[in-house]
Amino acid sequence: MNTIEIKGLRLYAYHGVFEQERQVGNEYSIDITLGCDLREAMLSDNIEESINYAKVIECAKDVMSKPSKLLENVVNRLYESIATTFPQVTSGTIKVAKLLPPIANTVVEHVAVSYSW
Repeated sequence: MNTIEIKGLRLYAYHGVFEQERQVGNEYSIDITLGCDLREAMLSDNIEESINYAKVIECAKDVMSKPSKLLENVVNRLYESIATTFPQVTSGTIKVAKLLPPIANTVVEHVAVSYSW
């Protein structure tokens, strides 16, 4: 088993329970780790035998462009997009973090939801 990792993908998006969050938006950080068999890619040096991380990032951009109230929903939609696009992925973890969330009288670096399979 091998992994492909995307760490700290920064995207601006419009997710949140409150209408203001969906209007103003916020910055998000996304970490994705995908488990798969990369032996063929290691031997062939052919991107078609691997998981193209640029296409994984496109999945993330597409999912993040559609507002949700909950990060749980965002993580699930990103999982479904990756699982559908890359059926050779057998395991993984997705973490979506909202940076500097707007919580009254509180300074928090981020809040996040992770999903592993």
